[in-house]
Amino acid sequence: MLFEIKIKHKLDKPIVKLIKNLAMNKEHKVGSDELRLYLNLLHNSVIEIVGRINGVSVFTLKEKEVVDFTKLEEMVFPKWYIASFCKNCTNTRNWAQYGDSNKGVCLIYRTHHGALGRGLRFKMCHEYSRSKGRIYNNYIEPLHNVEYSAEHPEINFFETLGNLPGKMVDEWFHDSKGNASTYYIKHDNSPDWLRWHREYWELFQKIVGYKGKDWKGLEEERIILENSMLVDYEYEPSERKIKYDFDELRGIIWGCSVKDTQKNKIRSIINELCAITGRTDFEFYQAVREPSSHEIRIEKEIY
Repeated sequence: MLFEIKIKHKLDKPIVKLIKNLAMNKEHKVGSDELRLYLNLLHNSVIEIVGRINGVSVFTLKEKEVVDFTKLEEMVFPKWYIASFCKNCTNTRNWAQYGDSNKGVCLIYRTHHGALGRGLRFKMCHEYSRSKGRIYNNYIEPLHNVEYSAEHPEINFFETLGNLPGKMVDEWFHDSKGNASTYYIKHDNSPDWLRWHREYWELFQKIVGYKGKDWKGLEEERIILENSMLVDYEYEPSERKIKYDFDELRGIIWGCSVKDTQKNKIRSIINELCAITGRTDFEFYQAVREPSSHEIRIEKEIY
């Protein structure tokens, strides 16, 4: 059925039955070994799609070779990039791992409430003009809370092929007789497709917002960028360097071990920017480690 006509080597009847059951029936359950065998049997079809995505030629596996399926996820979701922030600036692990062992600083940003909820205001490209090209304006990019869990969100590959052209998905989910897989949902504005579309992006948010439960104390929030028709962040990494107005930076917290020479350099830059913009509300804070408990408290700096 599905995929059978695309596999270029001879298959035993049980394997053909397995492929039919997997592709055409949601209820068929398989173990990891069976699924691994199934994926390797489908290598020619998958590698062809991966080749189209990456611009490389199709190849055929030789005996005992194993397929690298690291590109499978690109068929499911667009590539994504994150900027991480935290709500807890007194966590010792934060300062140790992300604050250069307390020799770094913490930047405090203003938050705003936009159409998609609480977020940060950055200069982003969400518009395009034939005459001007990409147009950059201040937008409130939503902050996504990280969910901490011992289990990674599950993905059904056949239900989440959202990063492939509709025509290609149509072909994959129909056999030579025109029979449709039970996974197939026509890409239109029908209630079924709208439900799938909503659930697809909800799952995407879960995937990019997942972290192991051991990190729960970080209280992390993320700004998420994914490739779009306007910007391909993979091939234009400079576009990932998000810009913002100086007014969006509310203050700075010095780490416990920041040297005075480093503080003076940073203060000089901040004072110059405040003079240019007329700001008088920029604030400096000092992180202080409690000798008895080793906990960190934040004190406002007066100078």
